[in-house]
Amino acid sequence: MSLVNLSKLSFVVVLGLGVVACSSGGSSSSFGGSSPIITPEQQAQKIEANRVALVAKAKKAGLTEVQANAYAEANKEASVNDAESALNKILADIEAERLEKIEANRVALVAKAKKAGLTEAQANAYAQANKEVSTKDAESALNKILADIEAERLEKIEANRVALVAKAKKAGLTEAQANAYAQTNKEVSTKDAESALNKILADIEAERLEKIEANRVALVAKAKKAGLTEAQANAYAQANKEVSTKDAESALSKILADIAEAQRLEKIEANRVALVAKAKKAGLTEAQANAYAQANKEGNTKDAESALNKILADIAEAQRLEKIEANRVALVAKAKKAGLTEAQANAYAQANKEANTKDAESALNKILADITEAQRLEKIEANRVALVAKAKKAGLTEAQANAYAQANKEANTKDAESALNKILADIEAERLEKIEANRVALIAKAKKAGLTDAQANAYAQANKEASTKDADSALNKILADIAETKRLEKIEANRVALVAKAKKAGLTDAQAESYAEANKEASAKDADTALNNILAEIKEHERLALEAAVSLEKGHYDNPARYPEYLVTAHQLSYSDSTLNNDRTINIEHEVVYNQPYSVVIGSYSSWTKGIGSYIFSSGMDSSFTTKGLKTKADAIPSLGKANYSGLAFSSEENPIFASTSGYYKEGLLSYDVDFGSRKGSGTITGLGDVVELHEGTISGSGISSLATQSYKTGDYSLGFYGKKAEEIVGTIAFEGKDTIGFGGTRGEITK
Repeated sequence: MSLVNLSKLSFVVVLGLGVVACSSGGSSSSFGGSSPIITPEQQAQKIEANRVALVAKAKKAGLTEVQANAYAEANKEASVNDAESALNKILADIEAERLEKIEANRVALVAKAKKAGLTEAQANAYAQANKEVSTKDAESALNKILADIEAERLEKIEANRVALVAKAKKAGLTEAQANAYAQTNKEVSTKDAESALNKILADIEAERLEKIEANRVALVAKAKKAGLTEAQANAYAQANKEVSTKDAESALSKILADIAEAQRLEKIEANRVALVAKAKKAGLTEAQANAYAQANKEGNTKDAESALNKILADIAEAQRLEKIEANRVALVAKAKKAGLTEAQANAYAQANKEANTKDAESALNKILADITEAQRLEKIEANRVALVAKAKKAGLTEAQANAYAQANKEANTKDAESALNKILADIEAERLEKIEANRVALIAKAKKAGLTDAQANAYAQANKEASTKDADSALNKILADIAETKRLEKIEANRVALVAKAKKAGLTDAQAESYAEANKEASAKDADTALNNILAEIKEHERLALEAAVSLEKGHYDNPARYPEYLVTAHQLSYSDSTLNNDRTINIEHEVVYNQPYSVVIGSYSSWTKGIGSYIFSSGMDSSFTTKGLKTKADAIPSLGKANYSGLAFSSEENPIFASTSGYYKEGLLSYDVDFGSRKGSGTITGLGDVVELHEGTISGSGISSLATQSYKTGDYSLGFYGKKAEEIVGTIAFEGKDTIGFGGTRGEITK
């Protein structure tokens, strides 16, 4: 019987041969005591029984059905030891072949891993760990390693990008410039990134210098147009090319003023020199000519001429008076000799110093005759002088005091006192009348200049006794103060308006205050531009922060390439098919994912079957659901209006071992209504068999939990709000305590 035919023996035949073999075993003795005779048929039965036993032993040792039958056929007539040795050799050869295949697989895995980009060490470690697993598992392991390496690479790139942003900002770039530079150079070498930054900084500096040079050229042109020479214009432009327009304008105005002043002084000096020459020519000494020219160098020609004439007249008069004084001295001597006192002689000489000799002689004679009268008059004069001193002490001017004294020098003391008191009263009345008239005039002037009644009265009261110049200065100062106050009030009003506008646009109090302070004196257009720039920067920061927060919460599911948004996708995570002692076990792990921008719901499934060959004795599938994403804060969920959330749902109740990948799940449609005012929500899922009713539930925290029913089944559902303002929901439904359905939806417009 061939090995092939033997393999086709039924279990019943094999069992029968085994029984025969067993019954023929041992020893028996015949009547004559001779050895039993074994017939050929018995011998064949014994061999067959041994073959069957060897088959069983070989299979128990791990050989396949075919290998065990071949081994048993070849050794069914061999001794026990030989058969044992043969079996051990086969097992050793099989093990060697298995190890050879494992090593070949390991070498192939090393080559594959290196080709995929792993290092020698990484490839060897990967191959060693996976040399005995299935091709699919080895492929998955390699993909995971590559994904981890890629993730690490991307993490390093991002860390480098963040470092480049910080470095660029430290070097003086704006937020936007730093981010653009870092994005472009995040994967280049440190040296190349440094070069790129230096180039950007050089370009920025070149642009700054270009603007400065353009401003310098413009300032040169402006200065030359204003009358400066080429050299003056260039010096002015060089000094002011980097200052503000206002400061440059002030500097130019000062230069022009200085030039005008220098020209004025030069003209004055030329006039002074001419006046010196003219005065010397007219007969003045060097000192007199210089003094005259210095005093009149800024006067007009007519005034200078008058001044010179006056000086010449004064000189002539001085000479005349010198002659008179000589005569006066002679008359004093003559009078004293005639018996007059020093004072009388001086008075006489003073009175007659310009008279001719005869008249002077007559006058002396008369004096001598009138000495008695003179003494009387002297007393009167003494009284007059005393009255002058008293009147001046009381506050009268020199002229008033003299007039008063002259009128009262011969009156008695009481009358003179009364007269003085009346004069003082009249003067005070006149003074007060003038002050009041001035006060009224100042009020009118102040009101005409724009002051209120109260401001004008206060100003006039304070300045009614001041000089016209001081009163004008005071009024100008008040007007300047009022104008400055109005300007500051206008600026402050603009600042308050800018704060309100910025806060309305979404800035925080601190941001709004800072923006308004910086732009309170800017034009409306410039302030709007500044606000728009701030809002754009904040929006970009918020977008990046939001993306980072979503990515952190969703983890590796934040990958639209693998998990497309608004689609349900399925992925097999692992597969194994193993047979032990003819018992075959298949295990599959897969996930079903519904991904949305802010959230994701994941169904994780573990399926198994057990049987022999293609016959299945048992199977099953376990499931668990997870939701991830950026949860909405409880206080950020809308409090008014109604909205509908629409999206997809999925379930996976069929063991994927019996279905294709597309049969990993069933897809349905979600419609869920929320009344934010009443804080209630309910909805339905269709397309998963009977309609799934999501019964009304109440918002608690950041989600809703309530009863779920599908035909005869009763369970519960739980959902959460996701996104900054509850833009999405994701949730799960459990029937009979087992996660069964995952769902998610996006909010439509909120209606009142």
